[in-house]
Amino acid sequence: MSAPTETSTTVKVVLVGDSGTGKSSIALQYAEKRFEEHKAFTLGVDFKRVDARVDDTLYRLQIWDTAGQERFRSLAPSYVRDAWIVFVVYDQTRADTFEAVDYWADMVRHERGKEVIMVLVGNKADLPDAQVSYQELEDKATELECFFMQTSAANYLMVRRVFDLALRNLPATLPIQVVRRASLGNDNQSGSDGESDGDGEKGGKSAKRVCCRS
Repeated sequence: MSAPTETSTTVKVVLVGDSGTGKSSIALQYAEKRFEEHKAFTLGVDFKRVDARVDDTLYRLQIWDTAGQERFRSLAPSYVRDAWIVFVVYDQTRADTFEAVDYWADMVRHERGKEVIMVLVGNKADLPDAQVSYQELEDKATELECFFMQTSAANYLMVRRVFDLALRNLPATLPIQVVRRASLGNDNQSGSDGESDGDGEKGGKSAKRVCCRS
């Protein structure tokens, strides 16, 4: 007897931002639920594939983690060009990475316009001495007309939820394919892993929808 089938939607996700902001750690935590404290910088790009189930919809995510070093920046536009979700990541303890957000957001808009779901992510929310406030994050997201959220890849704070936020706001017209259930890996299911929602914790405020997202 053949394995039962169900439909899934393939979604390309790209993480961009300056080097050392924790893009690779976010991808690793989401895909494998683990954290490497001394993870090496990404050289070029890194790729992960994740089956994610959100609100009874199955997504097959192709997650591309791009390098933030100056010599690799020319690679990012080619990956963003056909992405449906882009996370622009900065390090809350380094103001210079927040200042670079405009560069990355401008590149995303140039390549994908407003079709793409862009999320501004303030990572390392668990660390003290933040140089970027929550209000600054919210104001920048309003200016860029995108979603936003604070995360901590080190302790998984809001990592799953930032992906869920983006997936829930995808257009309903994405192509659908039929897959065999037996071929699926472990689903990264919304609400199934006990992730903290951050209520009452430093840097754990929920994301808000801003500007023109309905």
